Amino acid sequence: MTFFDEYLSADYLRLEGRAGRSEFWRFVLICIILNLATLIIDFVIGSNIRLSNNTVILHVGINTIVIGLFLLVGQVSAAVRRLHDTGRSGKWALAAVVPGFLTAMGILLEIYRPFLRQPLLPVFMLLFAAGLALLIALLALPGTKGKNEYGPAPRD
Repeated sequence: MTFFDEYLSADYLRLEGRAGRSEFWRFVLICIILNLATLIIDFVIGSNIRLSNNTVILHVGINTIVIGLFLLVGQVSAAVRRLHDTGRSGKWALAAVVPGFLTAMGILLEIYRPFLRQPLLPVFMLLFAAGLALLIALLALPGTKGKNEYGPAPRD
């Protein structure tokens, strides 16, 4: 089975069903490697996001952002299926996704509008860290044995 068949097929966006621990963590490892490779490529070619006065505002390039967003969609989908394997609703993934989105928006506001002080940004960052820690703990739990309300047990 090729990488495309296993990780980027129809399962990439599927929110139904279950994903075992090994399937999920293999996918996360591949995403981390792809993100790092893209980040290194952007660094080598000097791709940074700049303001009109040529000031670098983000030391990542558009390649890293596009690949990162593409992989994020798959990671959320895989996390939802992994949570299903533990007998939990996929809504638990929102514990990290919502504060992460708020943190990203706060950072962008700080970059583009530095005169707008973001007193909530540290709060968003703390909520994101707490939500991410909770989500990682839930994703690391073993799945339920046999069939549960989300489907049959994955083959791990």
